[in-house]
Amino acid sequence: ETSIGDGNEGDISSYFYNFDNNVNAEFYLFDNTNFYLSYKEYLNLYGQPPPILTLRNFPDYLAEISPSDVQYTERTKIDTLLEEIVLLDSIEILSENFTNIDVLNWNHNDPTVQNVGDQRYETLTSNGNTQSANILYSDTLQTRFYRAVVDTPIILSGIMFVDQSEWIDTTYVYSSSTIPFTQSFQYEKTQLNSELLIYRLNTDCNENRQWDAAGFVDTGNSIWDPAEAFLDHNGTPGYQIDEPFQDRNCNGDRDEAEEYTDSNTNGNYDLGEPFFEDTVLVEINERFTDVNGDGIAQPDELFVITQKPNNLLVSWEDLNNPRILAHIEPGDSLVDRWGTTHQNIIEFATINDVQNRTVDNLDSLVTLFTNQVIEHLPTHNGGDYFITKTEWTNYGGERFYDYLLFKEDNHVFKLTHPTYFTPDGFTSDFWSSNEIVDEVMFYTVNGRLRDGEVIEEEYFDSTSVAIYKIEKSFIVESDTITMPAKKVRAYDDNGTLVCYGDTELAVDDPSDCPAADTTFFDCFKITRTLTMTLIGNGVEFGSRDVTWLAKDMGIVRDEMYIRWTEPSGPFAVDGEIWYGISKWELGTFISSSSSAMGKLLAKKHYRKLDEFELLPDFENDPYRINHVYGFQRVIIPEE
Repeated sequence: ETSIGDGNEGDISSYFYNFDNNVNAEFYLFDNTNFYLSYKEYLNLYGQPPPILTLRNFPDYLAEISPSDVQYTERTKIDTLLEEIVLLDSIEILSENFTNIDVLNWNHNDPTVQNVGDQRYETLTSNGNTQSANILYSDTLQTRFYRAVVDTPIILSGIMFVDQSEWIDTTYVYSSSTIPFTQSFQYEKTQLNSELLIYRLNTDCNENRQWDAAGFVDTGNSIWDPAEAFLDHNGTPGYQIDEPFQDRNCNGDRDEAEEYTDSNTNGNYDLGEPFFEDTVLVEINERFTDVNGDGIAQPDELFVITQKPNNLLVSWEDLNNPRILAHIEPGDSLVDRWGTTHQNIIEFATINDVQNRTVDNLDSLVTLFTNQVIEHLPTHNGGDYFITKTEWTNYGGERFYDYLLFKEDNHVFKLTHPTYFTPDGFTSDFWSSNEIVDEVMFYTVNGRLRDGEVIEEEYFDSTSVAIYKIEKSFIVESDTITMPAKKVRAYDDNGTLVCYGDTELAVDDPSDCPAADTTFFDCFKITRTLTMTLIGNGVEFGSRDVTWLAKDMGIVRDEMYIRWTEPSGPFAVDGEIWYGISKWELGTFISSSSSAMGKLLAKKHYRKLDEFELLPDFENDPYRINHVYGFQRVIIPEE
């Protein structure tokens, strides 16, 4: 018996939901602005728990899509045609496709950008020269021949009409192993350097070069602050409201320089000259990016990375005359507000590219002679699906819901409508196909999850809008996780109910206590990743759903990430920058089942998708096609 990973395995039925039971789970919902907060941090910051998302099923109902009717046929071997052959072939290995960044231009002259807040750097790129290597090899294999009425691999369901007097042949290749090849390439490319300055959002709002905790009041920094630099795009003297500027104090307004006494009458501020310091009586909640991982905010870490390249770069060689970098070429540098030089905003990088490829080590070629197909009348290869519904209210009080339809057949499948981004869309334009597809949510081996399981899939999807390259991966890991899902929230202390989550809090009812942490030691962490590349312009969109399944509890945590095509940097994972947009953390979970006899006697109600809105048990909510990946609605943040 073989094993992978650490050898840990578990039946999917023990870790995912039993849809014959009544399942009701409540999750704390964190959006992109609070993605990295824990439950306790959220409670301390806002004084109330996060919004609730409910997940529940309807065990008395099944969604009826369509019955499947798979046909089979028998093959007869033609032994007289057996032979052994030596196949001579070659494999071409290509270096990785790469793109050079030639120029960064601030798009203030773009007539399609009406709002100054939507301006950003546009990237002018060129394709690099792809290198190639051709390797020859040979392979010995056997050939076999069969005859049959119809070719079963092409039959999904339905009725088939054939011409028994006409034969066609189809050849299949069989392989049980692969032959590996490795080739090294080296090339030079231009790319954003690891600082990613154009993606940085300044968080040192009082410019004191130190991190200030939430609630700090800015009363000045004892340093003369020059005017906030702006891009003069129309030649009109002075700042105009439609001109972009570098908002250093985070107040959303463009500020002039602090007044000073020009002691030497040279028309410029000089170090040591007295000045009048502005005080801004506003609360500051400064964030930082822990680049070195020491948990302490350093002066050069007072920023966060945003999704869009909308940080207008300014060079401060002369505090009285800052220089706007509206046009940036490879090798250009700048001096920041504090005199630090940032070299090579667009850098020249030497890439050592090692490409590994495999070819099938062929065992045999099988040729199948079948009758000519005259007509095929298909039926949908569907089935009956368990119905699950998620429901939540956003921070603005707007109600949302999604239906999630599952079925189990070795793997766990979810009914989906494939969703794609439009060719001219950047962050929010998506469209969904009316086609119904069974998507594998959880791959299993004989119904078991296995630590270390890795499944990868790649194909091209031709649609009426565009052609997309689709890459999928599925990774299983054993894990331990702590969630705010402790069932008992209070304990009796000499007649007083004290909360586990806040021992300073005494209550009359345990339900008045905040959630308390509990640790799930028997978990599988499952990471599903989808990368979609538009053939033509090469734009990529990625979705990543990370789900923790705990034994006998189902989902205890679920995280949704997205990414768009972007350069690599210190904040990237495997060369990609993933942006968390939504997170679930389990609060409560209830799963109740009827008796075995009750299950046998229970009658299932079969309903079609367009009948959901007729059911009071479903709150008369109609079935809608939404952009859902995994379990969560994909809502692209505006920033």
